[in-house]
Amino acid sequence: MLLTNLLFEAKPPTQASKTDIIQQIADLFSNRKILEANQLAKQHGFRYSGRGVYKIVYSLGPNKVLKIGMSRFGTDDLEQEKKHSECAPEWFPKILDSGPNWNIVERIKNIYKNNKKISQDVLNWFDIDPKQTPVYFKDIRSVLEYIENYFETKKLNYGFIVSEKEKQTLKYLFSKPKLVEFLKILSKCKIRFSDLHLNNYGINNAGHFVIIDSEWGNP
Repeated sequence: MLLTNLLFEAKPPTQASKTDIIQQIADLFSNRKILEANQLAKQHGFRYSGRGVYKIVYSLGPNKVLKIGMSRFGTDDLEQEKKHSECAPEWFPKILDSGPNWNIVERIKNIYKNNKKISQDVLNWFDIDPKQTPVYFKDIRSVLEYIENYFETKKLNYGFIVSEKEKQTLKYLFSKPKLVEFLKILSKCKIRFSDLHLNNYGINNAGHFVIIDSEWGNP
């Protein structure tokens, strides 16, 4: 075992040294030194948790995860998440610390990886019952896409006529206070939802729906 690893285990580093190590790992990823970055992370006890196209995630214990941007796109994603979290803190995991290309965030345990019924649980949280609507919705993303498509079509089509089926569906959806509040947040904070698939949302320990991976770019 490396001497540095023995020292790290024998004497927990200060917060400043932890931050330095995280920055070293993040910088290695930014410079496309993937093997070296993973080795340094493993050496200091950061357990690999998962990765996407642009970001990698390490576990920092039961309550925190470290998200690192592996490219400019990943760094932009993390910066966007910080902005969204500041704009709508109740709708995102808490950001506990951050650097130029990394965020330490609250771990959300009730996610698709651990709960295959998360899409139904989220619909229940919004008080949306697909059996009560003329249109079937399989998840919250399909609800948002339906509403967006309605308004886009209405805007582009002169003489637009709303069918009775659409009227009933929209009336039902807009009767849900949490959904209306969320729509306002999406608009206010300029949050895109096109990437809001099963792995990108969950329910936090307080029982509130949260977006755990927001997409970069204006909606």
